[in-house]
Amino acid sequence: MWTGPNGYNSTIFSAVIPNVQYNDTGLYKLRKTFYYACVLVDTFYLKVVPGTALTVQPAYPICEGTSEHLFASAPDSVGFLWTPSAGLSNNTIPDPIATPADYTEYKLVITNRYGCKDSALLIIDVYKKPVANAGPDKKINAGDTVILDGSVTGTSVDFQWSPPAFIDDIHSVTPKVYPPQEATYTLTVNSNLGCGSSVSSVKVIVYNDIYVPNAFTPNNDGKNDKFGAIGPDTYKRFRLMVYNRWGQLVFRTTDMNKEWDGRFNGTMQPAGAYVYNLEILSVSNKKITKKGSVTLLR
Repeated sequence: MWTGPNGYNSTIFSAVIPNVQYNDTGLYKLRKTFYYACVLVDTFYLKVVPGTALTVQPAYPICEGTSEHLFASAPDSVGFLWTPSAGLSNNTIPDPIATPADYTEYKLVITNRYGCKDSALLIIDVYKKPVANAGPDKKINAGDTVILDGSVTGTSVDFQWSPPAFIDDIHSVTPKVYPPQEATYTLTVNSNLGCGSSVSSVKVIVYNDIYVPNAFTPNNDGKNDKFGAIGPDTYKRFRLMVYNRWGQLVFRTTDMNKEWDGRFNGTMQPAGAYVYNLEILSVSNKKITKKGSVTLLR
Protein backbone atom coordinates (compact mmCIF):
# COMPACT_ATOMS: atom_id res chain seq x y z
CA MET A 1 0.00 0.00 0.00
CA TRP A 2 1.20 3.51 -0.85
CA THR A 3 0.94 6.40 1.61
CA GLY A 4 2.14 9.96 1.36
CA PRO A 5 1.52 13.67 2.10
CA ASN A 6 -1.97 15.11 2.32
CA GLY A 7 -3.48 11.72 3.18
CA TYR A 8 -2.39 10.13 -0.10
CA ASN A 9 -2.89 6.39 -0.30
CA SER A 10 -3.27 3.78 -2.99
CA THR A 11 -3.48 0.00 -3.09
CA ILE A 12 -2.26 -0.13 -6.71
CA PHE A 13 1.36 -1.17 -7.02
CA SER A 14 2.00 1.21 -9.97
CA ALA A 15 0.23 4.10 -8.32
CA VAL A 16 -0.35 7.52 -9.89
CA ILE A 17 -0.44 10.95 -8.26
CA PRO A 18 -3.00 12.92 -10.29
CA ASN A 19 -2.63 16.65 -10.97
CA VAL A 20 0.61 17.08 -9.01
CA GLN A 21 0.73 20.24 -6.86
CA TYR A 22 3.41 21.87 -4.68
CA ASN A 23 1.86 20.43 -1.50
CA ASP A 24 2.37 16.92 -2.89
CA THR A 25 6.04 17.35 -2.00
CA GLY A 26 7.13 14.87 0.67
CA LEU A 27 8.03 11.30 1.55
CA TYR A 28 6.10 8.48 -0.08
CA LYS A 29 6.09 5.01 1.44
CA LEU A 30 5.30 1.64 -0.10
CA ARG A 31 4.40 -1.12 2.38
CA LYS A 32 4.02 -4.69 1.19
CA THR A 33 2.98 -7.58 3.47
CA PHE A 34 3.97 -11.10 2.38
CA TYR A 35 3.18 -14.57 3.71
CA TYR A 36 4.09 -15.36 7.33
CA ALA A 37 3.63 -11.68 8.26
CA CYS A 38 6.82 -10.59 6.52
CA VAL A 39 6.72 -6.87 5.67
CA LEU A 40 8.79 -4.96 3.07
CA VAL A 41 8.91 -1.17 3.19
CA ASP A 42 10.45 1.24 0.69
CA THR A 43 10.30 5.02 0.42
CA PHE A 44 11.17 7.86 -1.92
CA TYR A 45 11.05 11.63 -1.60
CA LEU A 46 9.11 13.61 -4.20
CA LYS A 47 9.94 17.26 -4.69
CA VAL A 48 7.52 19.24 -6.86
CA VAL A 49 9.16 22.19 -8.66
CA PRO A 50 7.63 24.92 -10.83
CA GLY A 51 6.82 23.94 -14.40
CA THR A 52 7.21 26.23 -17.39
CA ALA A 53 4.76 27.60 -19.93
CA LEU A 54 5.65 28.68 -23.45
CA THR A 55 3.83 31.39 -25.39
CA VAL A 56 4.43 31.95 -29.13
CA GLN A 57 3.05 34.31 -31.72
CA PRO A 58 1.52 32.55 -34.76
CA ALA A 59 3.66 32.34 -37.88
CA TYR A 60 2.40 33.45 -41.28
CA PRO A 61 3.29 32.56 -44.91
CA ILE A 62 6.08 34.50 -46.62
CA CYS A 63 7.32 35.00 -50.17
CA GLU A 64 10.43 33.14 -51.26
CA GLY A 65 13.56 35.10 -50.35
CA THR A 66 11.92 37.15 -47.60
CA SER A 67 12.15 36.83 -43.81
CA GLU A 68 9.86 36.57 -40.80
CA HIS A 69 10.50 37.50 -37.17
CA LEU A 70 9.52 34.69 -34.78
CA PHE A 71 8.52 35.53 -31.19
CA ALA A 72 8.31 33.28 -28.13
CA SER A 73 8.25 34.01 -24.41
CA ALA A 74 8.71 31.96 -21.22
CA PRO A 75 9.64 34.19 -18.25
CA ASP A 76 11.35 31.46 -16.22
CA SER A 77 13.10 29.73 -19.12
CA VAL A 78 16.88 29.40 -19.16
CA GLY A 79 17.15 27.63 -22.53
CA PHE A 80 15.60 27.95 -26.00
CA LEU A 81 16.22 25.51 -28.84
CA TRP A 82 14.69 25.79 -32.31
CA THR A 83 14.87 22.89 -34.77
CA PRO A 84 15.70 22.71 -37.57
CA SER A 85 18.28 25.49 -37.42
CA ALA A 86 18.33 25.97 -41.20
CA GLY A 87 17.09 29.40 -42.20
CA LEU A 88 17.29 30.85 -38.67
CA SER A 89 19.51 33.74 -37.64
CA ASN A 90 20.04 32.02 -34.24
CA ASN A 91 18.34 28.85 -32.99
CA THR A 92 18.99 29.45 -29.27
CA ILE A 93 17.15 32.74 -28.74
CA PRO A 94 13.42 33.42 -28.26
CA ASP A 95 13.08 35.72 -31.28
CA PRO A 96 15.16 34.61 -34.29
CA ILE A 97 14.78 35.85 -37.86
CA ALA A 98 13.51 33.02 -40.10
CA THR A 99 14.36 32.91 -43.82
CA PRO A 100 13.37 29.38 -44.87
CA ALA A 101 13.90 28.32 -48.48
CA ASP A 102 10.75 26.19 -48.48
CA TYR A 103 7.84 25.06 -46.31
CA THR A 104 9.28 24.46 -42.83
CA GLU A 105 7.96 23.27 -39.47
CA TYR A 106 9.98 24.86 -36.68
CA LYS A 107 9.81 23.25 -33.25
CA LEU A 108 10.76 25.25 -30.16
CA VAL A 109 11.66 23.52 -26.89
CA ILE A 110 12.23 25.57 -23.74
CA THR A 111 13.75 24.45 -20.43
CA ASN A 112 13.53 26.17 -17.04
CA ARG A 113 16.14 26.04 -14.28
CA TYR A 114 14.51 22.93 -12.78
CA GLY A 115 14.75 21.01 -16.06
CA CYS A 116 11.06 21.22 -16.87
CA LYS A 117 10.24 21.61 -20.57
CA ASP A 118 7.52 22.87 -22.85
CA SER A 119 7.34 23.01 -26.64
CA ALA A 120 5.48 24.57 -29.55
CA LEU A 121 5.36 24.11 -33.33
CA LEU A 122 5.41 27.01 -35.80
CA ILE A 123 4.75 26.33 -39.47
CA ILE A 124 5.98 28.72 -42.17
CA ASP A 125 4.69 28.21 -45.70
CA VAL A 126 6.91 29.72 -48.40
CA TYR A 127 5.24 31.04 -51.54
CA LYS A 128 7.53 30.49 -54.55
CA LYS A 129 8.31 33.60 -56.58
CA PRO A 130 6.99 33.75 -60.15
CA VAL A 131 9.55 32.83 -62.80
CA ALA A 132 8.96 33.28 -66.54
CA ASN A 133 11.03 31.53 -69.20
CA ALA A 134 10.02 32.29 -72.78
CA GLY A 135 12.38 29.63 -74.13
CA PRO A 136 14.93 29.82 -76.95
CA ASP A 137 14.57 32.03 -80.02
CA LYS A 138 12.83 30.49 -83.01
CA LYS A 139 13.43 30.61 -86.77
CA ILE A 140 10.67 29.97 -89.31
CA ASN A 141 9.89 30.39 -92.97
CA ALA A 142 7.31 33.03 -93.86
CA GLY A 143 3.88 31.44 -93.61
CA ASP A 144 4.96 28.73 -91.16
CA THR A 145 3.92 28.21 -87.54
CA VAL A 146 6.15 27.45 -84.57
CA ILE A 147 5.47 26.46 -80.94
CA LEU A 148 7.12 28.61 -78.26
CA ASP A 149 8.83 26.59 -75.53
CA GLY A 150 7.72 28.70 -72.57
CA SER A 151 7.64 27.63 -68.94
CA VAL A 152 6.16 29.14 -65.79
CA THR A 153 6.84 28.40 -62.12
CA GLY A 154 5.65 29.92 -58.87
CA THR A 155 2.90 29.60 -56.29
CA SER A 156 -0.54 30.78 -57.46
CA VAL A 157 0.45 32.76 -60.55
CA ASP A 158 -1.22 34.19 -63.64
CA PHE A 159 0.56 34.62 -66.95
CA GLN A 160 0.07 35.77 -70.51
CA TRP A 161 1.96 36.47 -73.73
CA SER A 162 2.14 39.79 -75.53
CA PRO A 163 1.55 41.12 -78.10
CA PRO A 164 -1.64 39.16 -78.86
CA ALA A 165 -1.02 39.30 -82.62
CA PHE A 166 -0.37 36.14 -84.65
CA ILE A 167 -0.61 33.84 -81.62
CA ASP A 168 -3.26 31.17 -81.00
CA ASP A 169 -3.58 31.47 -77.19
CA ILE A 170 -1.91 34.14 -75.02
CA HIS A 171 -2.75 32.10 -71.89
CA SER A 172 -0.98 28.93 -73.05
CA VAL A 173 2.56 28.24 -71.82
CA THR A 174 3.44 26.82 -75.24
CA PRO A 175 1.36 28.73 -77.79
CA LYS A 176 1.63 28.53 -81.56
CA VAL A 177 2.81 31.71 -83.29
CA TYR A 178 2.90 32.64 -86.98
CA PRO A 179 4.18 36.19 -87.41
CA PRO A 180 4.60 37.40 -91.03
CA GLN A 181 7.86 39.12 -90.09
CA GLU A 182 10.36 39.10 -87.23
CA ALA A 183 8.61 39.54 -83.88
CA THR A 184 9.36 39.43 -80.17
CA TYR A 185 6.92 37.74 -77.79
CA THR A 186 7.03 38.51 -74.07
CA LEU A 187 5.84 36.16 -71.33
CA THR A 188 4.75 37.96 -68.15
CA VAL A 189 4.04 36.08 -64.90
CA ASN A 190 2.36 37.75 -61.90
CA SER A 191 1.95 36.39 -58.38
CA ASN A 192 -1.57 36.40 -56.94
CA LEU A 193 -0.03 36.41 -53.45
CA GLY A 194 1.96 39.61 -53.69
CA CYS A 195 5.29 37.93 -54.47
CA GLY A 196 6.15 40.05 -57.50
CA SER A 197 6.34 39.36 -61.22
CA SER A 198 8.73 38.02 -63.84
CA VAL A 199 9.20 38.80 -67.54
CA SER A 200 11.00 36.88 -70.31
CA SER A 201 11.08 37.40 -74.07
CA VAL A 202 11.71 35.27 -77.16
CA LYS A 203 12.48 36.40 -80.69
CA VAL A 204 10.88 34.75 -83.71
CA ILE A 205 12.99 35.28 -86.83
CA VAL A 206 11.11 34.96 -90.11
CA TYR A 207 12.97 33.99 -93.29
CA ASN A 208 11.62 34.63 -96.76
CA ASP A 209 14.40 32.45 -98.17
CA ILE A 210 17.29 30.24 -97.10
CA TYR A 211 20.66 31.97 -97.05
CA VAL A 212 23.67 29.99 -98.23
CA PRO A 213 27.05 31.78 -98.18
CA ASN A 214 29.26 31.58 -101.28
CA ALA A 215 32.58 31.39 -99.41
CA PHE A 216 34.11 30.53 -96.05
CA THR A 217 37.56 30.63 -94.44
CA PRO A 218 38.25 27.69 -92.08
CA ASN A 219 41.24 29.28 -90.34
CA ASN A 220 39.85 29.19 -86.77
CA ASP A 221 39.78 32.96 -86.40
CA GLY A 222 36.17 32.80 -85.21
CA LYS A 223 34.86 34.47 -88.34
CA ASN A 224 33.15 32.56 -91.16
CA ASP A 225 35.03 29.38 -90.21
CA LYS A 226 32.32 26.95 -91.32
CA PHE A 227 29.90 26.49 -94.19
CA GLY A 228 26.21 25.79 -93.75
CA ALA A 229 22.68 26.98 -94.51
CA ILE A 230 21.10 29.77 -92.47
CA GLY A 231 17.35 29.52 -92.15
CA PRO A 232 14.44 28.29 -90.04
CA ASP A 233 14.87 25.56 -87.46
CA THR A 234 11.33 24.29 -88.09
CA TYR A 235 11.42 21.78 -90.90
CA LYS A 236 10.31 18.25 -91.60
CA ARG A 237 13.35 17.34 -93.60
CA PHE A 238 16.77 18.90 -94.15
CA ARG A 239 19.69 17.67 -96.22
CA LEU A 240 22.89 19.43 -97.20
CA MET A 241 25.58 17.74 -99.31
CA VAL A 242 28.92 19.16 -100.47
CA TYR A 243 31.04 17.71 -103.33
CA ASN A 244 34.57 18.43 -104.49
CA ARG A 245 35.58 19.12 -108.10
CA TRP A 246 35.76 15.37 -108.82
CA GLY A 247 32.20 14.78 -107.63
CA GLN A 248 33.28 13.13 -104.39
CA LEU A 249 30.94 13.68 -101.42
CA VAL A 250 33.01 15.42 -98.72
CA PHE A 251 30.23 16.50 -96.34
CA ARG A 252 26.67 15.47 -95.62
CA THR A 253 24.25 16.42 -92.83
CA THR A 254 20.55 16.30 -92.01
CA ASP A 255 20.96 18.79 -89.15
CA MET A 256 20.78 22.48 -90.04
CA ASN A 257 22.85 23.33 -86.97
CA LYS A 258 25.75 21.19 -88.20
CA GLU A 259 28.19 22.93 -90.54
CA TRP A 260 31.17 21.88 -92.67
CA ASP A 261 34.57 22.77 -91.23
CA GLY A 262 36.42 22.17 -94.50
CA ARG A 263 37.67 18.71 -93.56
CA PHE A 264 37.10 15.30 -95.11
CA ASN A 265 38.03 12.18 -93.13
CA GLY A 266 39.90 14.46 -90.73
CA THR A 267 42.02 16.10 -93.45
CA MET A 268 41.68 19.76 -94.37
CA GLN A 269 40.61 20.07 -98.00
CA PRO A 270 42.40 22.32 -100.49
CA ALA A 271 41.22 25.80 -101.35
CA GLY A 272 38.89 26.06 -104.30
CA ALA A 273 35.27 25.74 -105.38
CA TYR A 274 32.92 23.06 -104.03
CA VAL A 275 29.40 22.23 -105.14
CA TYR A 276 26.52 22.00 -102.68
CA ASN A 277 23.03 20.55 -102.93
CA LEU A 278 20.43 21.68 -100.37
CA GLU A 279 16.93 20.23 -99.85
CA ILE A 280 14.43 21.38 -97.22
CA LEU A 281 10.82 20.41 -96.56
CA SER A 282 9.14 23.02 -94.34
CA VAL A 283 6.45 22.32 -91.75
CA SER A 284 3.90 23.60 -94.24
CA ASN A 285 5.21 21.01 -96.76
CA LYS A 286 6.91 23.65 -98.88
CA LYS A 287 9.89 22.14 -100.67
CA ILE A 288 12.98 24.31 -100.99
CA THR A 289 15.85 23.22 -103.23
CA LYS A 290 19.11 25.08 -103.77
CA LYS A 291 22.19 24.18 -105.76
CA GLY A 292 25.34 26.22 -106.13
CA SER A 293 29.00 26.52 -105.32
CA VAL A 294 30.94 27.66 -102.30
CA THR A 295 34.59 28.72 -102.28
CA LEU A 296 36.93 27.46 -99.58
CA LEU A 297 39.46 30.26 -99.00
CA ARG A 298 42.84 30.16 -97.27
